[in-house]
Amino acid sequence: MHIKRLKTGTCAVLPAILAALTTVATPALAQEDQDVTEMTVWFAREYTVPSREKLDAFAEETGITLTVDVQPSDNLFQQLIRMRDAGLDLPDIVHLDGFLRPVVAEAGVVVPIQDIVDQWEADDPEGFAQIYPSTWADGMWNGELVGMANTASMEEVYFRTDWLEEAGVTGEPETWDDVLDFARAIKEAQPDIVPFGWWAQRGNGANLMFSSMSAMGTEFDGSVPDLSSEGGQYWIGFL
Repeated sequence: MHIKRLKTGTCAVLPAILAALTTVATPALAQEDQDVTEMTVWFAREYTVPSREKLDAFAEETGITLTVDVQPSDNLFQQLIRMRDAGLDLPDIVHLDGFLRPVVAEAGVVVPIQDIVDQWEADDPEGFAQIYPSTWADGMWNGELVGMANTASMEEVYFRTDWLEEAGVTGEPETWDDVLDFARAIKEAQPDIVPFGWWAQRGNGANLMFSSMSAMGTEFDGSVPDLSSEGGQYWIGFL
């Protein structure tokens, strides 16, 4: 068995994921013009933590070392508020459930990121162009782009290179249409197998659905996907 991972540009995707995660930081850190070499990231679930390979790639590309920790408490938001009120240093990036968007915004523990996004676009227009506009629409609150979004899972697509070789498929898929074409070719060559699937387990299905919706350009109103949008219609058609 030969298994290969489909990556859509590690150095471009990982910063996008970090930008999409709910950002919790002191306003001074976001506003001061200073070089950042270290950041602290809290994840709510162990399976969402990036691999060491990705963390190292991110550090090499950006010069920023990420210190990651898993904080599985369902009261993570309250923990952040207590830390803020006690004057403690907050983590730079936090993985929170999407339904907490309103209270996180109203509590004032997220910071505006429009200047950061603008700088990213100016420094890396090619990488920036890979990000769907809905990513930034997710982070709008009261007309301002802030450091939070309802989608932040780090999903990858794995595919069997031996199956692709048997089906006569070469190269790597670059779009979701390519993924479908690859799967159809495999199915035609091996009718008795399932050429494409998504893993799921109790409590995790919504995460994968939201990630795939966002990856295909579905627009969101808060935590609610707009399946009538162009991206939403594409997602339905894909399924």
